Amino acid sequence: MPTEKVIGIVMTNYPYYVRESGWPASNMIARWVDRFHRYLIKKHTDKVLPISPAVAFEGLNHPVEVALITGVHARFKAVEPVGPQNKGVYFVGRLVWDKALAQVVEMAARTGRSIDIIGDGPDREGIERLAQRLNAPISLLGYSESPWRLIGSYRVFFNPSMSEVLCSATAEAIAAGRHVLISDCPANQPYMPYPNVHVFQDMDDAEKLLLRLLQRLPETPSQFRRDFDWLEGCRKIAQHCDLPPKDYLIQ
Repeated sequence: MPTEKVIGIVMTNYPYYVRESGWPASNMIARWVDRFHRYLIKKHTDKVLPISPAVAFEGLNHPVEVALITGVHARFKAVEPVGPQNKGVYFVGRLVWDKALAQVVEMAARTGRSIDIIGDGPDREGIERLAQRLNAPISLLGYSESPWRLIGSYRVFFNPSMSEVLCSATAEAIAAGRHVLISDCPANQPYMPYPNVHVFQDMDDAEKLLLRLLQRLPETPSQFRRDFDWLEGCRKIAQHCDLPPKDYLIQ
């Protein structure tokens, strides 16, 4: 179908996953995947929008602009605000080691604070074994199709993962008005300006921050929830297509 302009949106860092896979010659395969990815972008798009600096495509010689294009289910915005009774810590995501579940278990062991883990995946048994070995107080709650129903009782979302381009569970926690504790890495840079987002450098730093956040109430998220609305994401794409505002400023 003929178009005036094609915008590409990069949402997954495939070379990272290949490098971390443990396959034979994984570094070589990752370089090939990266080159092929760049070739497809230049061939099929007029401009590419990585959703975080985790995939910046330096030296691509092609229009590239990082843009926070994301959205969350509206029900996350309706989660009850954090109150004095909300003291819990949670993680939500697929149960694979790439999501930094070892650090989640370690944090529970360090602090003695229970961390609830929402999700399922192939590394569940390994995570359980590690928690038993470290005597870490974690609860594996399994997969949920409606996690917004579960997170209302928590104060802090702890996410040490660095494998995503832009973690949607982090956006959901911000929209739900929770404290968000994340690692300092390029994938998390778009989230760092938000007042309830707290960035750590290492596990010692994360432990101190977590204990501090459990004593503080987060700010009300109403002022910045619009940034995590899919309609707003579509507006941003339209702007990058150079459409006049009258064509996309719908209510």
